[in-house]
Amino acid sequence: MLSDLGSHLLDTLNFWFGIQPENFFVVANNSFENRSPDHMIVANNTSIPKIELEMTLLSWRNHFVCDIFAEKGSAHISSLCKWGPSQFIHRVRQLPSGIPHEEAVTLVQPDPTWKLEYSHFKKLCQESVQTNLCIDIWLSRVLKKLEANITREKICYNPSLDLQG
Repeated sequence: MLSDLGSHLLDTLNFWFGIQPENFFVVANNSFENRSPDHMIVANNTSIPKIELEMTLLSWRNHFVCDIFAEKGSAHISSLCKWGPSQFIHRVRQLPSGIPHEEAVTLVQPDPTWKLEYSHFKKLCQESVQTNLCIDIWLSRVLKKLEANITREKICYNPSLDLQG
């Protein structure tokens, strides 16, 4: 789960913020329905911005949620177009207090990313662009450190899944 879902979340962090933080630690590591982890929270308190990532295999329907909180407001994404309606909410904080000004946009459309990604990939191939594996190396390094932390810790698991007795 971590190598699959975690890699996507870390890659999104790099894409959105242009950062490659190193010091992630495991906040929660659970095995509720499987003998291997099926729910995990990892965090980084030294990066700017502070980061908390949660991933799970327990959802019967794919879902993505992102909450970004800042001094003057917040931004919220709920789901992605490929899984159904996608909503973006931007809130502007009212000082000294009050209900924040809110703008919301909901998109209902097929996944727009596949065609864009394919076109981008073809262009890179046609132009013989040299690849840079720095981001892939960073992803691998962070995931390996987290996996090492998992093996050192006892995970929370459901004893009813213990097939040995």
